[in-house]
Amino acid sequence: MFVPNEVFSKSQVQNQSKIMSITLRKKQLSKNRSRLYLDFYPPLPNPGTGKPTRREFLDLYLFDKPANEFDKQHNKETRKLVHQERKDR
Repeated sequence: MFVPNEVFSKSQVQNQSKIMSITLRKKQLSKNRSRLYLDFYPPLPNPGTGKPTRREFLDLYLFDKPANEFDKQHNKETRKLVHQERKDR
């Protein structure tokens, strides 16, 4: 959001005009699971620290090789939830 009374450096103004890109990525874990996270570009300021961050881990997991119907259903529901979360950002 542009505020006319504030002074921005050149890099801050350029960052404000860039389009945000959000990519869903996964990180391999042990025990046949992957952790899901969102990758932001350009980086966003962390609400707690104010430092720029590119990743937000969602505390959601997928089974890499579902062993049974429960695991398959879990993966399906988790993917729906993650795609909705990505749209909301």
